[in-house]
Amino acid sequence: MPSVTLYQYVPCPYCNKVRAFLDYHNIPYTTVEVDPLRKKALAAFPSTYRKVPIAVIDGRQVNGSADIIAALGAALPSEEAAPLGVTSGDAAAAAADGSAAGTPTPSSSAALGSTEEERRLLTWVDETLVKMLPPNIYRSLPESLQTFDYVSACMDFSAAQKLAIRYVGAAAMYGVAKKLKKKYAIEEPRAALYGAIGTWLGEVDAHAGGGAGFYSGGDEPGVVDLAVWGVLHSLEPFDTWGDVLANTDVAGWYERVKAKVGEPVLATESVGAKKTAGTEASLG
Repeated sequence: MPSVTLYQYVPCPYCNKVRAFLDYHNIPYTTVEVDPLRKKALAAFPSTYRKVPIAVIDGRQVNGSADIIAALGAALPSEEAAPLGVTSGDAAAAAADGSAAGTPTPSSSAALGSTEEERRLLTWVDETLVKMLPPNIYRSLPESLQTFDYVSACMDFSAAQKLAIRYVGAAAMYGVAKKLKKKYAIEEPRAALYGAIGTWLGEVDAHAGGGAGFYSGGDEPGVVDLAVWGVLHSLEPFDTWGDVLANTDVAGWYERVKAKVGEPVLATESVGAKKTAGTEASLG
């Protein structure tokens, strides 16, 4: 298994996508929680990229959820990667051309899709579904404050940092959400999110051969399931998620995938051991 350190924000949907892949494949990893205001934890990286997620995989920096997942997929044994969109041929080609673990495959939101349909849906996740989240979780100032409650569990942050992150961050993201709502012509954020989830459930039904209930049509979640589940998992601690459960039929699919993903696999434990730990278990 590769050595993985993930620089993240706990509520970040892209970070949750990466963690879903890591946890499903039982890849041990450590996380570094980044102060979203000062980003001091990212100071060691080139100034040209100061966003999360960033992963250090076997000593190599990989930026962005798609490329991180692609690099992790390339590092897996081919029999594990193949059902999730990386074919044995892809793995062999990577080995033949000298691609090391941690070296991203083509940079795009469809990095792991092995079929045109998977690539289409992975692009939809990043370009449509994720964009529904900010106008919902930062819809009001109280909801925006709730989104920053996670900092209270971050022991590496000082009391002053926690106050600044919670109140300055919440106010800033409330303003950002209003701009995104206008930019993407989202009249009613909840309705738009319910519609996107309905679109996904339609895909699940269309591809659930044998009634398995997964996009892959098999007994295990596919790469798109993991991506969608990771994005939605970022909502779980917030009021938005309660509304989603009350107004969509996503619970059955979500819980099936959640059972497969399991608990966070933290490298502080023995390699391969699953661990439930504080913020990671409750918020990410």
